[in-house]
Amino acid sequence: MKRRKHDAEREFEAQNRLFRAWKRWHAEELQTALLGPHGPAIKELIDFLRGMTLQSAPELIRLIRRRDWRQIDVATRQIVLHQINIAVVKLRERHGLNPFDDGLPDGQRPTAFLVIKQELGDA
Repeated sequence: MKRRKHDAEREFEAQNRLFRAWKRWHAEELQTALLGPHGPAIKELIDFLRGMTLQSAPELIRLIRRRDWRQIDVATRQIVLHQINIAVVKLRERHGLNPFDDGLPDGQRPTAFLVIKQELGDA
């Protein structure tokens, strides 16, 4: 029994190391993007995301639509989409909502995230 517990603990630690490495990688990617040619636009977005509320979806969509993101490289658009996803999930969880809302059952309008993903060229 002790061996299984030890193996499970080692597996848990390995998963934690991988998760921390993944988070570091994303943070490094964001920092690189912020220092790049599109840094000011990304910083503006990050600042908006920090103050976002549940009612901010229309404003977030307008902010995204002010730029032609399809002219920006795919890697940067993926970083942007990842940052939006993280912010939306945290916001929803803070308000007791499910972290994800896939939307669209029975012909409902697409969620703000789906609209933004499309605006980003399905980054």
